[in-house]
Order: sequence, then C-alpha cells, then structure tokens
Amino acid sequence: MSLATKLRRLRKKPPEGWDLIEPTLEEFEAKMREAETEPHEGKRRTETVWPVFRVYYFLIVCSKIHHQRSRYIFNLFYKEEKISKELYQFCIDAKLVDALLAAKWKKQGFENLCCLRCIQTKDTTFGTNCICRVPKSKLDSGRVIEFCLINICVLMSDWDHFFASLRKYLDYFRSNVQVIPSINGLLGELQSISDGELAGLLSWTKLAIAIALKDPESRRQFREDRSWNAIESSVGLLASPVPLVLKGCLCNFLAALAIDEMAAVCIWNCLLCEGICAKQVNGKAVGIQQDLDSRESNMKIYDYSQGFLTLMKELLSDKARPSTPQIAPFIHFIVNSILCQFSTRSYNNISQMWTLVKLALDSLYQPLKTFFVTAVTVDNKVFEVQILCQLLSDSPLSRVLLQIIAEGGSQLQDDKLFSHFPAREDATCSAIRLLYIAISSRSALSDAIRAVNCDILIASVESILFSPFPYSQNRLDNNYMSLLFHYINEIDSLVRHAFFVWLIIKEATAQRPSLQQHIVQALLPRRQKLIICAAALSIFSLEDIFIGINDLALIDVDEVPYGRLKGEVCRLMFEVFNDSMHCDPCSPNVTYALMNFDLMNISATILDLPGQRSTCLHNLLDIVLQLADSSAPFSTQFSGLYEPALRLILRLCSLGSSSSTLILRFLRSHYDLIYRLAQSSIFKNSYTQPNTTDSTSNEYLETDSFYLKKENDEYALATIQRSIKSIILELIALDLSSLLRSGLIEHPHRYLRLLFSSSTDQDFSQISQSTNLFSCSNIDGQNVLFWSLLESSRVFVGDLSPPDCNKFDPNKMEELLSLCIRKNSCNIEQFDVVYLQLLLNSEINCIMNTEIGVIREEARSILNFCVKKNALNLLEGSCTHLLEGWLSVMNVLSVHVPLPFIHITTHKHILVDALFLLRDYCRSVEMSSELAASVAMCFSRIVSAICNLFTKYEDIQKAKGSILPVLHLLLQCIVLSGYSKSFTFKKELYTCCLRNIQRLELKNVTTTSPLKSDNLLSMLLFNKLGQEENIITDATNDQTVNMMQHHRIISDLWIQLIEPLKCQIIQTFTSDIIFGPISLKMLSAATFVDLLREDSKFYGRIIKEFIFDGSLQCVNDLSRRYEDSLKNPVKEIESEEERRINSLINAFQSIDTICESFCFLM
Repeated sequence: MSLATKLRRLRKKPPEGWDLIEPTLEEFEAKMREAETEPHEGKRRTETVWPVFRVYYFLIVCSKIHHQRSRYIFNLFYKEEKISKELYQFCIDAKLVDALLAAKWKKQGFENLCCLRCIQTKDTTFGTNCICRVPKSKLDSGRVIEFCLINICVLMSDWDHFFASLRKYLDYFRSNVQVIPSINGLLGELQSISDGELAGLLSWTKLAIAIALKDPESRRQFREDRSWNAIESSVGLLASPVPLVLKGCLCNFLAALAIDEMAAVCIWNCLLCEGICAKQVNGKAVGIQQDLDSRESNMKIYDYSQGFLTLMKELLSDKARPSTPQIAPFIHFIVNSILCQFSTRSYNNISQMWTLVKLALDSLYQPLKTFFVTAVTVDNKVFEVQILCQLLSDSPLSRVLLQIIAEGGSQLQDDKLFSHFPAREDATCSAIRLLYIAISSRSALSDAIRAVNCDILIASVESILFSPFPYSQNRLDNNYMSLLFHYINEIDSLVRHAFFVWLIIKEATAQRPSLQQHIVQALLPRRQKLIICAAALSIFSLEDIFIGINDLALIDVDEVPYGRLKGEVCRLMFEVFNDSMHCDPCSPNVTYALMNFDLMNISATILDLPGQRSTCLHNLLDIVLQLADSSAPFSTQFSGLYEPALRLILRLCSLGSSSSTLILRFLRSHYDLIYRLAQSSIFKNSYTQPNTTDSTSNEYLETDSFYLKKENDEYALATIQRSIKSIILELIALDLSSLLRSGLIEHPHRYLRLLFSSSTDQDFSQISQSTNLFSCSNIDGQNVLFWSLLESSRVFVGDLSPPDCNKFDPNKMEELLSLCIRKNSCNIEQFDVVYLQLLLNSEINCIMNTEIGVIREEARSILNFCVKKNALNLLEGSCTHLLEGWLSVMNVLSVHVPLPFIHITTHKHILVDALFLLRDYCRSVEMSSELAASVAMCFSRIVSAICNLFTKYEDIQKAKGSILPVLHLLLQCIVLSGYSKSFTFKKELYTCCLRNIQRLELKNVTTTSPLKSDNLLSMLLFNKLGQEENIITDATNDQTVNMMQHHRIISDLWIQLIEPLKCQIIQTFTSDIIFGPISLKMLSAATFVDLLREDSKFYGRIIKEFIFDGSLQCVNDLSRRYEDSLKNPVKEIESEEERRINSLINAFQSIDTICESFCFLM
C-alpha cells in the first residue's frame, strides 16, 4: 500500500511539518515495494525454487524497514524535537509508527527493544525473555543478535491469527461433523474448507515448516507458546475430517518441530490421546488407517500418508518413545498398511509410491540405527527386537523387502535407465541398508535369545542370503546375494547401494563356518562383469577417489561426497578380500574370484596373459608401488588404501594360502615389489614419539559432520607407519623363507645387506654388492636398520585419566561404553565414537534441565577420551604388529643356519645380539600372553640355532663358555615377574634352558640315544640323572692343563653370571613347581634338575640357598603328597596323568638326591 493511499483512507489533512518527513517516508515505502517485487534473476537456486523462502525473506526485510521507520519518527519527536505532537499522533493514526513499541522506548532499559513479545514472560515455559534482551556481555563470544525473529512474527506475520484459525477450524469440525450419505453405504464427501481458505492455510503452514527447519529458536517458540497450542491444534486437525492435503502439510510441520526432543514427547502424547493410529473395540480402524483405506486409495493420492511417514521417521529417531504396546499400532501401520500393500494399490504418480516405501523403510531404520540387542531387550520383547525378528525370518516384512530389492535388480538387469526413477533408487538403497542392519544385529540377537532361553526363531545368515525365492525373473538370480551383486556392477551411479552391499558381503564373510563357497556360486553368473567392476574401482589414478589415513569408516552416507564414498567402498572391498583370505585361503573365495584366478587350479593361474586387461590384482600392486616409489606417500588422495592393500598382498603371499608361491614368484619376476618396499622411504625412515599430552580438538566432534576424524595427525601417522613397516617385514620373511628353501642365494643376500646396513643410509641402492658386508667382524648394533625396527616397536604412553563427569552415572556410563567397543580388521579394540555420539545425543535430548550446557560439555569430554583412547590403542596395536614382523624375520634367520653367504662368526653375533635385544624388550614392555608366547618361541629358535653353531663349529669347552651367557639371559627372562602367569612364555623358555644345557651334556656322553620331542624331553633327563659322565682320557698332560684352565674359566663365569640371580631363580622355579599346572611343573622341575647338577660342579651356590631357605622342604612335601595320592587315590586317575605324576616324583627325588650328594661332599 502506497503512502498516498494510507493518507486517503485516514481522511485527515496532514498537520504542519508533514513536508519535512514525507520524502523520507516515501523512501521507506519504495524499499517496501522493492522487497515485495524483487526479481529472482541472479539469485541462488535455493532462493527461487521454493516460494515460501521468498515470503520469509520478504517478511524479514519489511519488518526491518517498519522498525527503522518507527525509530525515525520516534527520534524526530522525542530526541530531536523537529516535529509537533500533532504530527506524531497523525503518524500513529496512519500506522506509520508502532505506538505500543514507541511507548516502551520511552522507558529506561527499553530504549532498544525489538518488539513487545520479547518481554512477555507468560508465553515462555520458564518465564524468561527473548534472547535479544540478554546483554551482549552475557552472550557467547562471537554471537551477534541483529534482529529478533519474534519481532517479525509480531509485526508482519501475526502467527496469533494463524494458530487461532487452526484452533477455530478444529473446534468447528469437532462440533459440526457431517457426513453426506452415499451409494452402497460408502463414506461420502465430508464438510470441507473452501479452496481460498485452504490455500491460505497451506501457505502459512509451509512457511511455518520452513522457519522451523531453519531456526531452533522458532521451533522453541512454536512449541512453548501457550496461546498458540501449535502441536495440540495440529494433531487435533489430523483426527478431524479436514482435507488430506492439509493433513499431510500439518504432519510435515509436526515433523519439523519433532527435531527437538521435547516437542517429540509432546507430539507422541497428542498422537496417542487423539487415537491417530488406533482401532476401536469392534476392530474397526480409525484415524489415518481409515483415511488411507476410504479416501486416499480412492483418490490415488497419498499426501497424508506421506506426511505421516515423514513424521514417524523423525519421531522414531528420537530417544523418548512410548512403550512397546503404545507404539505397536504405528509400527503395524508402517509395515502392514504401507510396505506390505504398496504394490497392490493404485497411484496417480508412481514416484509417490516409491517415496512412501522409502519413508516407511527409513522409519524402521531409525530406531534400529542406535539400538543394541541385549538379553533384557529380548526378554521384554521391545518393538526393535520385533522388527529385527521379522526381518530375520520368513515374514511379510522380509518378503516385501526382498521384493523391493528384486524389482530394483531386475530393472538393472534389463539395462533400463535407473536414473529416471530417483524415488525407486532411494527406496532400494533404504531396503539394502535395512537388510544390512538386520544381518549385522543377528549375532547379538542370537546370543541374547540363547541367554534368556526364549522361543524366538530367527534364520541364519546363510539361509537369508542364499535361500531361493520366487521374485526373480531370471533363474540365475535365485537368492539375495545374487541380486545384490547387480548393484555392485552399477557403482558409478549407485555408489550408496554398492556401499551397503559390500557391508553385507563383509558380514557374510565373517560367518563361521565359511560361506565363501556360496558367495562364489552367487557371483559366478556375472563374474566377468564383477571382475571389470572391481578393477575399475581400484584404479588409484582416478581423481574421484578420496580417502586419507585420518578418515574413519562411514556409517551414515546421506551427506557424504561422492569421491569420499567411492574411496570408502574401495577400502571396504579390500577389507572383504582380506577377510575372505583369512577365513578360507586354500579354497575358491571372493578374492580369487574377483581377481580373475583360475578357481579350478588356483596355484596354476597365469596372472599376466598377453592382451589381458588389468585386474584388481594389478591395480592393487600399482597402489603399493606408488607407496614404495613415492617420497611423500601420505600426501596422495588415496593414502587410506595403502595399509589394507598391503595387508591383502600379505594374505595372498601367506604360506597357508593356495596362491603363496604363485604371488611371490609373480612379485619377484614382474615387480620386485617386496625389495622395492624394503628400499622405500617409509620403511627406512624413523618416526618421532607422538605427543600424548595434546588434547583433542573440539572441531572434530561436531554433531553435524558426516564423519569423525582422529584425534590428531601425529597418532595416525605413527600408527600407519608402524603398521606398514610390520607388513613389509612379514613380506620379507615370507620371501626370504621361500628363497632359502629353494636354495637361492642372491635375493636373500640383498635383503640381509639392506636390513643390516646402517639405518642412517639415505640411499640403499648405493650399498656395495660385494659379499664383504657380512664379514667376520661384528655388526655395529647402534645403527643397524633391523635393530632400530625393534626399538621402534616400543612406545611408552601414559595411562589416560578418565573424564570427570559428575552429571553421568558412572555405572551406566561404563555399560554404555561397553556397548560401543568394536574390534577392527586388525583385531584391535576401538570405541565406536559415531555410535557413542548417537547414544549420548539421544540421552541428552531427553533432558529438560537448566544445566544442559554442563551436561553437553561432559559428553564432549567423554567423546574426547574415547577418540584419544582409540588413537592410543591403534598405536599400541601397530607396535605389536611391528614386533611380530620383526620376529618373523628373526625366525627365518634362526631356522636357516648357517647361511652360506654370511660368515659363521657374524651369524653368531647376529643371533646373540637378537637375544639380548629381546631380553631388554621383555624387561621394558608388558606384553599380552599371546605376544609373549611368540617372543618365547623366537627365543627357542634362536637358542637352538646358537647351540648348533657353537657345538658344530667350536671346541666343546669354548662352546660351553659361550653358551653360559645365553643361559644367563634365559634365566633373566624366566624370573621376570611380569610374565609369571604366562604359561606358554615360560614353557618355551624352560625348553630353551633344557636344550642349552643338554646340548653340551649329550656331546660328552658316548651313547647316542635319539632325542625325544619337547614333551618327553624331561623324561630323557630323568633317565640320565643317575648316569655318570664318560670322561675322555687326555692323551697328553697339556690337554689336562687346558681342561683345568677352561674349567676354572667356566667356573668363574658361572659364579659371575648365575650367582646374582640365585634367589630369584629359586623363588621362580619353586613357585612354578608347586603352583603351576602339571605340564609346567614337569618342565620347571626338569630344568631345575639340570641347573642344580651344573651348579654342583661350581661350588653349589644355588644348592646351598635352595636348602637353607626351606624350598627343598616344600618340594619334598609336595613329592610326598603326590605319592600319597597315587597310593590312596580319591578318584580314578588316568594312565597319562599317572605317568606325569610319576615323572614329577622322580624329578623331586632327583632334586633331593643332588642336594644330599652335595651336602655329603661338603
């Protein structure tokens, strides 16, 4: 309305002074008209597509102009005194000034008030003012309040009239429901709203939806304003006979409000009270079910159902939900009325059908996304468990899910343009995602069912994925898995589908017994296409793949960029290949099938036929070559593929796989890949100790990000470097073992030259190829690359202090964290931070507390702790893997003794140095039982190799003097307190000691009885105990003198090395003999017998201490108890156990005999 029109309607002549302000007022009016008629050219697409946003923009601009005009006239009268009171009153009468607001401006403290509603405390739940009334000093730093949204509502929108209208319509329809009779008793036309009124209501509702989605403060205002009753009025109209299009729009409005948990609780209460989804006592459906059957099905338009499913999707994603009996009708409507009948209904628009299917599937997915199956939930039969049971059994829901996936797959098979049906594409993706959630939850559900011993029956993964079904038009696609492979073929256009399909294949691969044979049979009909697809996906030169070492595994892919998602699919494919090689390496599996191996004879595959296109295997090797040849490999956009690619090559080369010899030969002849990896910068470069005191940046834990990053780059880089080095060491060990078994020398020589070169060498290719590198001189242990790798596997990180959380129950928090622990592909425990964040947010959103800010900070500190704990666990796991790789190489060097291209003395120095380094490692690092067992087995191999070298190439007396330090080192490891309960560790070390001592003893005797196995070695020792050594008579007096000198030297060495450990030796051996399991008792007793016999030759220091501290008496008491148990058995004793007890008794008697003989000689 122009300024002249306003004056004509007022029918008054402007007072004196109007000419002074008229030009300025005309400028304000011109700005109003400009905002109203603003063209859309040049604007962003989002500003022009939806007219509601333009209305919203117009309201904001006009409100600001109206506010500026009121301030202008107010200042002219009260501050500048340039206009008269008559003119000021004339402006008020002409609605050019907001009189009530201007009256507030005159009062102290209200000079900058936006609107009157900002100070009305009665309209808020907690009796507070608008945020624009908060002083700037009290606001968060950086937060600026330019204009109050409530001011817009009051000045221009007048939401009071809109919600009052909704309330009046609700009251009218409730009191004047009229039904016009129709033919055959069907429901006729209901009393309706005129088209003009309906259009206005729809426009206002759409405006409210747009504002509620964009602004949290507006959502709060819609929810809390008691005079509006927005939620109650909207839900009430859903139960009234209003037009269905308005009901659908109101559902969308309620869905926008349901983003807030408090609004969701109120909406649930209203839906239950109004009976929106319920049945009468006589079984007749009411509410939305009645509208669907009687009105929407006839019109073939389903706007109300579509809006209602949108509302259900939002409500079911919240934590605060009704009980299972209350929510059951809503789930029943989604499953039985929408999904199970979608294909039997008629539709004016086929896209709406697929939209309904997608929304229904997403509604079922939302509660399952954050649900973890426990025995309690199964016993209570919560609705999430009921949904999972329907998905995992032969039910209408599982059949319709299969039908949706089958129809999408048939469209792909017929080469139809899938992009013409984006709604169907989204629906099939939702179906595959829901299938993955069900399959991934099956294991936990099965365990919980067994725990509570209930009668629920669910199908196995094998029967779900590989059972025949009737929906396929092609006889080859007769099960789920064969259908799912269709979506992998179309990865360029259906990357989200391919992501969830690979997740399902990963779950199937993890099943035991192995399902590899079934998976291979399912992919055989389209194997060639899948081989091409896998090869295309793994081409690292493509610019549309982005995955870095800091990128965590994805869960929700709705907002993930295409390149990031495609990179994640490639990494997921490599993980599936790794899992398949781990569970079934000798038979046809997914890896062999998609890498184009000959499945009939894997080991005879020709990998490089002339004219053959590149396969996934070739691209895999290209990725690893990029790692080997690049000076900065982690700067590439696909650096996250290096570690899984290397692990896959290691699986293919492992000795237990059918492809081991073939792949090793192929790598050696075509790529020389393993040696190039050993020469790479990442293998020879050292790394710095990560800073364990850095706090996690909060920017990595934002809730609106689509994935969470790791705590910092230092941890990630140190972890991935150690993991890659460990894999390279494993590959070197495999290649070395294969070459040495074949009798080849040149390639092993190169590897050892590189490993035992200086770690400071910058160019390994410049090392001389002569054989003088391994001369008889010792290798400097300070700069050897191989020794530095062992040192790198030691990382010292402090214990993380748990977060200080006063607002969370510690017991419940511990239970919550336990639900989020997962094991990654390297068997390292990790907190699922994304899942934990979802659980914490769902809990926090239920809280109505003034300390919500403190609670959110504590939740953030919990997430920070979990992220940092994950980083430390990964770092420790990578150190463990690096140690295992180092042990593998050392085992090869110990088994193949002597090596023809290494001097004997140098080889002995290498083995002895390795022993001392391992001894230091055991002292400084606390290892798990499994890792300690691996270290002990390496000890055993090294000791055996050392004994062979000493006894074969040296004089007996010299060999004995050389082996004594090795025995001393083994005893030092045995007495370590940290491994007192590690049975395998001690078993191997006791065996090493026995071999160490008995090797020389067997050299001195004339009888050549064959050596027995390790398990019967103690029996051999007991039989030898009473024998006397056959001393060879010396031919000359010089030999006698030399023997006496050597004996004196060895005696001094024994006293120097063994005596300082005598107390610890006695304590450890006695403890193992008395308290250990019987197999450990036998080994420790056998070792102690030999040790005491050797000690008796060198002054008997251990024997004296053993007698005087009472340990001998304890051993004798145990011997008598065993004798009594054999004479008077309480229960029947098996023959093997009786044999072992008799052996122990003989050993105890031998210990007592040695001690008595020594005392007699003394």
